[in-house]
Amino acid sequence: MEALPKYVEELIAGGLPARYHVLAGQPYVEIELLDSGGTPWNKTVTNILITIPTNFELAGTALDAFYVEADLLINNQKHPRVQADEFVLDSRRWRLVSWHYNKSWEHPKDNLQTHVFHCRQFFKQREKAN
Repeated sequence: MEALPKYVEELIAGGLPARYHVLAGQPYVEIELLDSGGTPWNKTVTNILITIPTNFELAGTALDAFYVEADLLINNQKHPRVQADEFVLDSRRWRLVSWHYNKSWEHPKDNLQTHVFHCRQFFKQREKAN
């Protein structure tokens, strides 16, 4: 079994349930049981999936956007920032969320943990643009 990358180990050590996936050479980190806040979302907890650039650990490449489970809805419909296209990973369907930073990525200040915090804001902002 391949060792987990340091950035995944740090998430787990910090109390975040995380899983590491690789699909066709592309690494992903799945954050499990993330609190969505419930209403108006159709789930109180959900998982998100973050694409990790292959040179992330060496270069501190910026992270951007994330995926939600394809069946996640707000007010019984797809959120306007969730794209229609789906892809399958680990037998589950995911949809990309267009959720970008309002500032430049600052490595090493910004990292996977700060990106997860940024992604959590999507669930709190509800229908707002960013």
